[in-house]
Amino acid sequence: MQITTCRTPESFLARTQAMLEQHEAVNNLMLGLAETIIRTPDRYLAWYLFTVDDEAEIYIAALWTVPLNIIIHVANPNPQAITLLARHLHDNYHKKAVAVPGVTGRVESVVAFADAWTALVGGTWQVKLHMRVYELRQVIPPVGIEGRLVQATSDHQAMIAEWIHAFHREALHSSMTLEEAAQIANRHIAQRDLYLWLVGDEPVSMAAQNRQTRHGAVIGLVYTPPEQRGHGYASAVVAGASQIALESGKAFCTLFTDLNNPTSNSIYQKIGYYPLEDFDEIHFAP
Repeated sequence: MQITTCRTPESFLARTQAMLEQHEAVNNLMLGLAETIIRTPDRYLAWYLFTVDDEAEIYIAALWTVPLNIIIHVANPNPQAITLLARHLHDNYHKKAVAVPGVTGRVESVVAFADAWTALVGGTWQVKLHMRVYELRQVIPPVGIEGRLVQATSDHQAMIAEWIHAFHREALHSSMTLEEAAQIANRHIAQRDLYLWLVGDEPVSMAAQNRQTRHGAVIGLVYTPPEQRGHGYASAVVAGASQIALESGKAFCTLFTDLNNPTSNSIYQKIGYYPLEDFDEIHFAP
């Protein structure tokens, strides 16, 4: 058993894509980020791509976009493979002051990795987010919701940046700055993949295509200001963004929800999303 470091996202996908696409919707995060690195390699401070494998099979695929969590897909829950990955990261990166802040993936896999990691470096770990992956293949349009869907433009940039900033603070418990949120807003506006729900001429909710996989689109950045909640606007904008993705040729859409938010888990199922798998985002503490 060995660690293989992939020097390019193309070589990483050449090794892992067939395996990951056996459950493409579930593995949308790793597949989508690998595609994002191909298109925009300078978006992250650094990125690292690994497999734990032997001549017969791949046990683990891992993708790390610094300074974010490492994402792992465990194809074969072999404790030796998980320990080998943790040891490799510790010896080659952690000791060189490249911090591994946490791990994201299927629940059992990330708990096993977190135990292996803290056994090496000390400290503790805690679950920051309990998430669920959903998939949609046909939109059930919500009815009786006032308003219309529009594509966001540069005229909306300042408002979108504030909403993205609020989304990261409220939903992801992130300390993202407003300047960082503005960069994300600019990127989505330029890519023409962020949508607003308008009542009259007033934006009341937003959603974006965060990533793409070969056959799917990932919907995210769903945010409604507090004073506009409870009217079905999030359902409407997500349904509209999902329909656009399907009409563009994608076979399915996926999204993540916070399991501690029963409202979002309920409304998305009403427009056609169904649950696939639970993920955890774990953070490490000294």
